[in-house]
This record gives sequence, structure tokens and C-alpha cells, in this order.
Amino acid sequence: TGEPTTEPTDEPTSEPTTEPTGEPTTEPTDEPTSEPTTEPTGEPTSVEPDYEEIELTGFKQGDQAYPYFDEDSVLARLGYTATIDGYECHLYKDGQEVTDLVIPETLEKDGTTYKIIGVAPYTFNFCSSLTSINLPNSVTSIDSYAFGYCNSLTQITIPEGVTSIDGYAFEGCTTFTTITLPDGLTSIGVYAFSNCWNLNSITWKGTTYTDQTEFNNAVNEISGGVIVWATYD
Repeated sequence: TGEPTTEPTDEPTSEPTTEPTGEPTTEPTDEPTSEPTTEPTGEPTSVEPDYEEIELTGFKQGDQAYPYFDEDSVLARLGYTATIDGYECHLYKDGQEVTDLVIPETLEKDGTTYKIIGVAPYTFNFCSSLTSINLPNSVTSIDSYAFGYCNSLTQITIPEGVTSIDGYAFEGCTTFTTITLPDGLTSIGVYAFSNCWNLNSITWKGTTYTDQTEFNNAVNEISGGVIVWATYD
């Protein structure tokens, strides 16, 4: 025949089984594989107050319950003095008798700031000279007999922050005619307003009570069922 029986194909008999993709099998993420478990809040965890908390103090009860003025009391630190004749106490400042008293929220003593957060027992007990008292908004509690027998007191401002009034706190305040209690009051003790002869009404949570029994029933939940407002012969 003069011709070769087979012709060269010039092509490989088989093709590669895989082709290169031209791309790496894994890509860099440029991100950390895990995130921090906590994030900063941007706020300090705690802040220490730059003051010390104290109760307002003044008069105390001595032997046989006779009152005396505590020379180390908060009232004394505020510059007040007192005279006492039996059960009749008078408060003075700069030589003048004090009738209208405004208590500051803080006081300074020996480089320390003190914040007044309450009125201690007997602080104004038998103080006959006072006709009005304004307590600071920092006060949250009024203890027993704090204003007992203040028989000239006709007006007192009780801050909205007060949550507790102890028993007998206003015992014998005979010149009161009306008083408003803070809505946030959560505790009021037995006979807190006992023998307040001229007290005609108590306002609490938007309601004015003129009947003692109605008021005592209204505060039953925070008084534990004891009598709070009462007058005896």
C-alpha cells in the first residue's frame, strides 16, 4: 500500500483528571477566629461616695426621762445651743431663739462632709420654741419621739424621700392642724400621731383624711394594723 497503517494523533491519549482552579483552596479571613468574651462597659464598676451618712441629733433623754442637749450632737455642730427648764426646751443660734428651722442636707466637720439621712430619736423632743421645720430632701427616716411634744410646732415639711416614720414620732404635737405624708411611705409606727389635739387632717397619696379610723385603715398595710392617729382624754 505504500502508506503507514496508523497516523500520529499529535494529541495525548488521555486528559488530566483535574484542572487547576486558579484560586487557592482556602482564603485568608483577615479576622480573628474568636471574639473577646467581655466588652468594656465604659462605666466604672463602683463609685465611692465623698461623704459619710449620719442622722440628725440634738436633744436626748437623761435620768427619769428629763431631756438634755447633747453638746456633741449634729445640731451642736451646726452651731445651735439650747436652754432647758424641766420639760421645756428652747433652741438658739447666735444668741437668737430659733422658731423657724431649716436643716441643711450636708455639713462639714474636720474636713469631712456628712450627709443627713434621718432624724434620730428625741432630736427635738420637748422643743417648745420651734414653730416650723424644713427637713432636707436627703432624709429618708424619722425615728421615735423625733418631734415628740413640740407643742408650738404648726408646720413641718416631710420630704418625699422619707419611707419610714417610727412610733410616737409626733406624739403630743398639740398645735398641728394638718400634715402631708410622702406617697412613698412604706412604714409608720404605732401612735405616730398620738395626742396631736388639733390635728384635723392627714393627706396621703392624694387623699385627705379627717377621720382617724379611716386614716388608720388606709395605712393598715404599712402600719401592721396598729393605731397610728389617735387622741385620748
